[in-house]
Amino acid sequence: MFCAEVSTMTKTKKTPRRNQRAHLKVMWAMDALGGGLNLSQSGAAAVLKSLGAKATLEIIPVFVLNLVDLELWSEATALDIDDYQPAALRNMKRALASVKFLKTAPPQILKPKVLARRDAALTLADHARKVNADLIICDTHGRKGLARLILGSFAETLVLCSSVPVISCNPLARKVHPMKDILFVTDLSKESHRAFRRVLKLAGALNAKVTMLHAVPIPANPVMESGAALLGGAWVPLGTYFSTESQAQKKRANAWVVQARKAGVPCEAIIATRVPSVTAAVEATVRRIKPALVACTAQSSRVQAVLLGSITRNLLRRMQVPVLVTRP
Repeated sequence: MFCAEVSTMTKTKKTPRRNQRAHLKVMWAMDALGGGLNLSQSGAAAVLKSLGAKATLEIIPVFVLNLVDLELWSEATALDIDDYQPAALRNMKRALASVKFLKTAPPQILKPKVLARRDAALTLADHARKVNADLIICDTHGRKGLARLILGSFAETLVLCSSVPVISCNPLARKVHPMKDILFVTDLSKESHRAFRRVLKLAGALNAKVTMLHAVPIPANPVMESGAALLGGAWVPLGTYFSTESQAQKKRANAWVVQARKAGVPCEAIIATRVPSVTAAVEATVRRIKPALVACTAQSSRVQAVLLGSITRNLLRRMQVPVLVTRP
């Protein structure tokens, strides 16, 4: 547990609640030939059930063929791949029959032009955009270490290339809370603000509250040992650094809270300072408020993906609640 200074700004008056039930088109990325067909333990199925309690869902189950999941060599022919489609379709129908609480469209098989994992993610993202999906949802296998390094992650590739927001459920995300609160993790940048507006749209459709979290980590050890931090080109005491940083971020966060209120979405902002890491602050906040989703931003450029990836990827891999990733 970390020691943190937390400032919370709450709404000063109640925001109007929508009475009309929203409609959401959701593309459900399934693993039709791997270990992802035990839907009784599927985080994605649980999230869909929770979403369905707040909105009318149009669920489109899809499976994207790719060489990694089919365990085939790159020399495999198109005919080899086509041989797997009937089995994949049968498996999807059988799996969907086990979750009768979800009404879905007939399952679909997507075949990318190039059967690599990245191309599979791009194919799914492009298909979701063409059919005007509001969300993509998928389970991850939770691979670790060398397996993840070699194979990569379909979900992590998807969130970086999809213009449609993606909800990713890793094996740790076994319990899904009611869709009452979305925790939005932000650095309060312009890119994050654009993502914030998309999260507000989803929260409005679900009659959900948005809790913003901005975390200011403790500077690196050498800075801690000196008792000073760099601010505006000059070294200042750590207390001054945290105070100045917190005041500036409070002002910006409060403007976002006002924007949410005007959109009819209940919202509060938490500024957590002196935390060991952003991920640690998120985990502590999740334990306290028990949100249905943790939302964050996926950057579009390669450089930004590397810089922010340590946070976004940590959330995708470590959160015990589903993670919603949206591009600016």
